[in-house]
Amino acid sequence: MEMQGYGSMIESYVRAGKLDAALRLWDEMKRVDFRPNFGLYTMIVESHAKSGKLDTAMSTFTDMEKAGFLPTPSTYSCLLEMHAASGQVDSAMKLYNSMTNAGLRPGLSTYTSLLMLLANKKLVDVAAKILLEMKAMGYSVDVSASDVLMVYIKEGSVDVALRWLRFMGSSGIRTNNFIIRQLFESCMKSGIDYELEEGPAKYFVNVLLNYLVLMGQINRAWCVWKVAYENNLFPKAIVFDQQIAWSLDVRNLSVGAALIAVVHTLHRFRKRMLYYDVIPRRFKLVTGPTLKIVVAQILNSVESPFEVSKVVLRAPGDAVMEWYKKPIVQQFLLNEIPSRSDILMHKLNTLFPSSAPELRSLAPPKMLMPRKVM
Repeated sequence: MEMQGYGSMIESYVRAGKLDAALRLWDEMKRVDFRPNFGLYTMIVESHAKSGKLDTAMSTFTDMEKAGFLPTPSTYSCLLEMHAASGQVDSAMKLYNSMTNAGLRPGLSTYTSLLMLLANKKLVDVAAKILLEMKAMGYSVDVSASDVLMVYIKEGSVDVALRWLRFMGSSGIRTNNFIIRQLFESCMKSGIDYELEEGPAKYFVNVLLNYLVLMGQINRAWCVWKVAYENNLFPKAIVFDQQIAWSLDVRNLSVGAALIAVVHTLHRFRKRMLYYDVIPRRFKLVTGPTLKIVVAQILNSVESPFEVSKVVLRAPGDAVMEWYKKPIVQQFLLNEIPSRSDILMHKLNTLFPSSAPELRSLAPPKMLMPRKVM
């Protein structure tokens, strides 16, 4: 039989789904020293891979490379995706590395299959590396990253989910409000007790708030902080020393959590001053050396009277009372996020870039009550 005849018959068998017959003819063709061409190699590899016969597919793939043929992106993708579907991490990663080293660009479905495999195996660092390489290839990665996050949430792997969310925040990768809500509910269902397991709960709030602020989801961050505060998660953070000094300690918080805590606490300080008609001698924001610059920048954007020392921001009570009367400060403390043209939003966008910050409209704040004459 001529080479062309072998090729036609093998193709006919493959199209008919008779892979065993095609493989017998393939072996016979090689025994009589006919050299398969590029098209036949590709057909045998892809047909066996799609049928789940991965050992045969990989053996033929290796022969194809030895014969000097460079497999197409389609062949690589077919093999990689089938190995990923069967849970074979080492083989899938070997194919991925071989493909990229050959200068070939994996398709979206290939990246998705590989990421889902790595997510299910909880190989967070490897998945993060692949996602960043996917991003470097020009793909949008928000949906893929969110899909990985949902894998961890559905499994109830809260620690891994928070670790992945932290990576997303540091890489500027967004997710949606539905997934954030799912993560929050998963953390609550996992048995985190605010009194008995303060460490895990604090870690969760810190990571989540940091991500929400980085992504510009200020209103949702505000709600998360209120839940944490109402559950007494940070009992020693706020101190009311009668009328001498009121303070907030954010040294153990992430950047996002610290910023939300400052805004929320200053709002509480204002309400307390009005309710009790009392002004303390001074206010203190204990930030530590790491957070003081970030907190100071935010407060300076709304003309605050707080002055920066080594690890503390201080301001006299009278000065803070006058500061509270400024309209932009009342917006700031009531969480009425101004438009992009306002000074505050300009500063927030400079520190934490966001393409779609959430807006919330509130009625104009009431005027402050006059201070009691002491």
